[in-house]
Amino acid sequence: TKSDLRDRAGYLNARNTLLALLGLKVICIVNENDVVSVDEIQETKFGDNDNLSAMVANLIDADLLLLLTDIEGLYDADPHYSRDAKMIEKVSKITPDIERLASDTSSHTGVGGMITKIEAAKMATACGINVIIADGREKDVILRLASGEALGTHFSPVSSKMESRKRWMLSGLSIKGKLVVDSGAARALGKQNRSLLAAGIKSIEGKFKRGDTVT
Repeated sequence: TKSDLRDRAGYLNARNTLLALLGLKVICIVNENDVVSVDEIQETKFGDNDNLSAMVANLIDADLLLLLTDIEGLYDADPHYSRDAKMIEKVSKITPDIERLASDTSSHTGVGGMITKIEAAKMATACGINVIIADGREKDVILRLASGEALGTHFSPVSSKMESRKRWMLSGLSIKGKLVVDSGAARALGKQNRSLLAAGIKSIEGKFKRGDTVT
């Protein structure tokens, strides 16, 4: 559950366990514990396997995340309804326009669809991980993608690999509030990797306490 990753010690324990198993050439199958993860109000649920996969990829510092589905990749229109839909082969940055291309395909038996895959890709690429959305029905699709064959839609990382603590903060913690900063503070944070000073804060949204994560 999310609470397992929210705690720094739990995050590191999960990471070390998965890396040890991978070192023994064990294929790990990870699924959310729905029995104990029932309180969505407290934000303990991942909600879907797409976002869970992005968090696991982030947890083990993966180079590539494969999201397999029933279509070839991300299209400029829904291929189930439009014959003119064209697949987008490469996405260098997930913009609002890219997010709008995703249509919700949630069903009665699960939560997911292209929207959650784009959300997962956004998280993973922010951590420096390559992401590919491809058709899981293709023969030997995983081996072919691992060998470098161009299939599906490739999402490029938007940054180099983050250090471990920043990756933990991005994936494991729930956002409790929002800080609106001035242009000088935004520049210092975004381009100069400096700390935020109180003078640069214009307004605050939400309720949070010391140690909580804000954006």
